[in-house]
Amino acid sequence: MNKKFIMFILTTLSFGVSIYLFTSNITFDEERFGAKGVILFSIPLTLTLVNGSLFFFPIKKYSSYARIKRGLDSIFLSLSIILFLLHCGILFSTTRTEINLLLFIPISVGIVLITTANTLPRF
Repeated sequence: MNKKFIMFILTTLSFGVSIYLFTSNITFDEERFGAKGVILFSIPLTLTLVNGSLFFFPIKKYSSYARIKRGLDSIFLSLSIILFLLHCGILFSTTRTEINLLLFIPISVGIVLITTANTLPRF
């Protein structure tokens, strides 16, 4: 599959889950985590901004820039996956399903740094 298509699917899936939870009667711990709308739609909107910046990023269409384009696609795909997983973790936490987010944060930062470090030296 194409990396941009996977990013589009992740963004659509996060919006779909947020809209479903917004319209359902599932209770959120708003005193601990904040307003329901902010919890549900802040990360999907961030995903939209991140993926939108990739689609409108000015890369010249020359053959020598193909590696840069593939590298940026890999970096943005890893960011999208991590934002999607963070969104799922926050939704689990706010609906009182126990998940340890403190272990997830260093792993996600490590994945982004590994992807970036393995992609940038090729340029």
